[in-house]
Amino acid sequence: LCRNCHHLIARHEYTFSVVDDYQEYTMLCLLCGRAEDSISILPDDPRQMTPLF
Repeated sequence: LCRNCHHLIARHEYTFSVVDDYQEYTMLCLLCGRAEDSISILPDDPRQMTPLF
């Protein structure tokens, strides 16, 4: 909202879902664009683990 006239400049829409072992977040705004994030619900994220060989 504009601080002076309270005009709605942009609105953020958020979604959250759980897919397999990951929490999926998305944000959409006509002004900012789109953003996505995915976080493992496991103590150690398998995508972040370094292969041993």
